[in-house]
Amino acid sequence: MTEQGSVRKFSEYNTGVLHNFEWSLRKERWATRLPFWDGVYGPAFPDYVMVEIIEDQTRQKLGLDKRFTNARGRQLHVDEKLRWGDWRDVALEFWSDVERQDPGWVCNRTLKNDHFVYAVAGLGVAYFWPRVELQAAWAINGANWRDNFKTIEGVNVRHRSQCCCVSVDVLVATVPSMRTYRFEPFDDSEYPG
Repeated sequence: MTEQGSVRKFSEYNTGVLHNFEWSLRKERWATRLPFWDGVYGPAFPDYVMVEIIEDQTRQKLGLDKRFTNARGRQLHVDEKLRWGDWRDVALEFWSDVERQDPGWVCNRTLKNDHFVYAVAGLGVAYFWPRVELQAAWAINGANWRDNFKTIEGVNVRHRSQCCCVSVDVLVATVPSMRTYRFEPFDDSEYPG
């Protein structure tokens, strides 16, 4: 069976793991403080002097994971995604909750962040996109991408999400403002939870 254009349960790629939102949130909060982010954000935002980690879930649901402030007071907000492993595609979440038809981050127009930052831990690479440009690319190409790339399903305790795994080359060609930053690859073996 081909993976392109078909829905595959995330468990087929992750040995049957059922996701738990609270556990994932704790791991995400741990990961957002890892030192590799300094090496990613330093070159990306060289004139920004202060960073705030946002832990309020209401603000996080608006795509506000970190706020950067420069010396003149200008602020940028990022929605941070960290994917464990050495994946060579980008899992664009188009359904956050399939049953409730809640849009995923790639097409959720209520988000307030300026950028999406998507890091792949095992490859040591982080991709940056302006939110508006990535979402516009999805609006134009999403149906085609769903037909031509695999869709994975995240099975959580209370809901199911779906992501389209688009190749990096296609995203580079489609969103020319995309930037790439490198860091030392790592895994989640040090996670204490």
